[in-house]
Amino acid sequence: MRLKRFQRIGLGIILLIGLGTVASAGTAPDTNYGSLKGKRIFLDPGHGGTAAGDPLRIGPYGITEESINLQVGLLLRDLLVQAGALVIMSRTTDSDVELPDRVRAAVQSMPDILVSIHHNATIRGGDAVNYPCVFFWGSDTVNPASFDLARLLLPRFEDLIGIQGRVLSDFSVYPETGTLLLRETRDLCPGVIGEAGFITDPEHARRLLDPTYLQAEAQCYARALSTYFRQGCPTATARFSCRVDREGPAKNMISEAQPDITLELESGTDQAGIDLSTLALSLDGIPASFEKVSDEKVRVCYGTRIHPGMHRLQFQFRNGNHQSSMVYTLPFFLEIHQGDRERLIREGRAFLKRSSTRQEGLKMLIAALSINPTAPDADALLYELAQGFRACGDEIQSQYFLERLYYFYPQSSLRAGIEGRIRTARGCRFPADFFGKEAVIVDAEKGGASQ
Repeated sequence: MRLKRFQRIGLGIILLIGLGTVASAGTAPDTNYGSLKGKRIFLDPGHGGTAAGDPLRIGPYGITEESINLQVGLLLRDLLVQAGALVIMSRTTDSDVELPDRVRAAVQSMPDILVSIHHNATIRGGDAVNYPCVFFWGSDTVNPASFDLARLLLPRFEDLIGIQGRVLSDFSVYPETGTLLLRETRDLCPGVIGEAGFITDPEHARRLLDPTYLQAEAQCYARALSTYFRQGCPTATARFSCRVDREGPAKNMISEAQPDITLELESGTDQAGIDLSTLALSLDGIPASFEKVSDEKVRVCYGTRIHPGMHRLQFQFRNGNHQSSMVYTLPFFLEIHQGDRERLIREGRAFLKRSSTRQEGLKMLIAALSINPTAPDADALLYELAQGFRACGDEIQSQYFLERLYYFYPQSSLRAGIEGRIRTARGCRFPADFFGKEAVIVDAEKGGASQ
């Protein structure tokens, strides 16, 4: 094995494996994993150095989860390197790398994909409970690319173990935030946590003692990753027809109210184009349409003009292999002048009264709210937005603005009057936004890009 270099990240030493040749018994030929060549893959063998103080990490016959995780991780590393991938590992020995340091290593390595290797356990050791599962952060709607990867990995585990498993959101176990590693890298790249069976099941523990079985488990990961990259990782670039100021206090400031905004979409593979029927766009939460420029380029149709204030374009799409992009977000500002907020409120309220101009009125009030969300009348704007969306027949958006009013403005006099319309449970549950991966922006003046 040819080692290119070591890099110190955080408090630990992270091993960077270069494009070398590895001789591993049972390794499949490189041609089986050709799509892995040149890919940056972050592997995180879970836990490490803590089994002595954590009974949940110990199974029958003296096996420990952290040891099995590491063995599978090293075998998988060899498979991936042989295929030409660049592999970054959170640990290569039985050492305790703290979660924040794993996150830091993952973020600094800028991988194309992240895989955390684990094995499950029950509280009562020796229970005959065993099945595989794969976790991803969030939901399939806010994190579709990771969900796609999880769906490719699970069947490999099921074939290996012979038991049906589940793809699950990590919120199913950690309902407040999800897992730290996946949460903090969710907008970086697709990522999953593999739980390839239970170390506490005696029968499965015997399998995990067999090096040949561990090699087969590593191959499950390699095959899923190879298939994922072969099907393509869709990406996107946004282009403005005007100058985008990236140096000022407001991110991505523009001064033109009617810019062309085009999205240049890439399928991630030469074998499939873009399925434009799957492209979903919204601007400030309001669905937007697009005009096709070419098979992989569209122009955003946002209406007659952009209003002063902060805006956020979100979009997501699939390629011809039905593999999803990440959810992309494109924040930008149209410069604000004195009196803009008052004008937007005045005109927006007038437009809300007429069905023919109601949607434009909503856009104006959303822009006004973005200029100063802590203003004394911000709660009134939220209420008017909820009413306006309801009049448009959009109950989901109406409910969203009502919940923002109820939970985030607790001293509002309007709160008591809407309590009966809040469907979610009381207490700690409240609406949250998931913006997605920030898109690369190119402006016409400089031709430069930012992310």
